[in-house]
Amino acid sequence: MKRVAHILSSGGYSGAENIAIRFIEATPESYESVYVSTAGPIEVKLSDANIRHYCIPNNSHSTLKKAIKDLDVDIVYAHDFKASVRTAFLMSPVTKISHIHQNPSWFSSINIKTLLFLFCSLFLSKIVFVSQETRDEFAFAGAIKKKSVVLDNFVDGVIVKERAGHQNKKFHVSFLGRFEPVKDPLRFLKLINTIKPDYPNISAIMIGDGSLIHSARQYVVEQGLESNVEIVGYQDNPYTYLSESFINVIPSVWEGFGLSAVEAMVLGVPVVANSVGGLKTVVTEECGFLCKNDEDFVSAITTLINEKSKLAEYSKNALENSKKYTDRDRWGHGVAGILSQE
Repeated sequence: MKRVAHILSSGGYSGAENIAIRFIEATPESYESVYVSTAGPIEVKLSDANIRHYCIPNNSHSTLKKAIKDLDVDIVYAHDFKASVRTAFLMSPVTKISHIHQNPSWFSSINIKTLLFLFCSLFLSKIVFVSQETRDEFAFAGAIKKKSVVLDNFVDGVIVKERAGHQNKKFHVSFLGRFEPVKDPLRFLKLINTIKPDYPNISAIMIGDGSLIHSARQYVVEQGLESNVEIVGYQDNPYTYLSESFINVIPSVWEGFGLSAVEAMVLGVPVVANSVGGLKTVVTEECGFLCKNDEDFVSAITTLINEKSKLAEYSKNALENSKKYTDRDRWGHGVAGILSQE
């Protein structure tokens, strides 16, 4: 039996950590998986999923080297850029795989970070991307083409629906994500503020937490949006709130895949999203809108609010479109293929 160490630089829980857990759950029984990270909220999630956690005190190279020696693994599977760099420089005779969940703004230009990742790729057996767009946007995509593979993310549609329950619609629009610049929650609020003069009763729910949550709450008060926007913060079960909305809005600056978009579509909630990264594949014209500017966002949101028949059609199509990302067998085959060809 081969042993796989999944390396993450954070002890938190977000999109990449969620997919890492789904990956481990889909791993064939001929592999033993260990999740390696610092302490944090991830510990509860791993315990719930019955996944072994090797807790490290910090993310130094020496700490990772010790962990790999102690665990005696055959494959080191890194789930973020920092972990991939540290993994690449391990001198241990192990197979090294990098799984890229993001496509940050620096990813598409020639700079010290992309040059470093290109150098690290020389020591990696395989580089997994969560979308074709993410792979194509890398500045040196051609140079790593033979090592790269695309594996769409997986969403457990059954669990999402079960946790959502049967909720009545209370909000016109929703925002689900970290309150960080990359997710642009303040842009979401500005869109609501722009729409309000024509739709005084527009209602919005914001789910998540982060460094910008205080700024978001302050903006709500300053702009007099208290009766329009409810910010509920981080929720262990965000799906009850998500299912209470008619439309999900994703103004992210970049998205490697667009996990929250699929989660919304599983619940039959159409998505209005910024036209970036993996969202350009996940969100189709049959089930949502891709926007290039604020005017596009306002037009898409108001169109769905006004045209109930179109909203119903997009809701039905969203649920159908989500099925390609909730196919457990398809996901399992993809996971097995990556590990068996390491």
